[in-house]
Amino acid sequence: MLFLKNGFTFIELLITMSVMAIVVAVALPNFSEQIKDSRSEALGEEFSSALNYARMEAVKRSSRVSVCASSNGADCSDDWTDGWIVFLDYANADNVAPVTELSGASFIIKRWGKAATSSEISVKSNGTDVNFVRFTSLGALARLNNPPTTVVIKARIQGCSGNKARQLTVGISGVVNVANIACSAIF
Repeated sequence: MLFLKNGFTFIELLITMSVMAIVVAVALPNFSEQIKDSRSEALGEEFSSALNYARMEAVKRSSRVSVCASSNGADCSDDWTDGWIVFLDYANADNVAPVTELSGASFIIKRWGKAATSSEISVKSNGTDVNFVRFTSLGALARLNNPPTTVVIKARIQGCSGNKARQLTVGISGVVNVANIACSAIF
């Protein structure tokens, strides 16, 4: 057998490469799952931050402030995974569609871009899909329904595992509660 001074033999090199290949083959799928789980948690937490930010701005500005789905960062749309905006809302009443512009002036306070691919976000009030969440000047949830009901948001990345999805509940008082839910929950 050929031995190299201060080096490895060919057999030692093959054994080392085989062990490394086995370790990589075992670790890669788990790493991919961890990434999905982390992204799922982050999606829910980011949405929670946007809601709390909007509530804080409503109180600070003593005016209605809304969060709505937005595909272009300027107007409201129906798909929350396209992104969302927080804006000063000049709608005439709590239960009417939000107004992002008044007399040509935009009132966008903050924008969030498109969510990660394979994201799922569901926003419902009284079991019905909604494309905006409005806070009053007191920080309370605007009365979209009579009697007023909470808004329930579910967010996850497809393929996450365990309890890595998030359910956000905006109470009538405007407080946002965050709970872990199973990734297999129905959206």
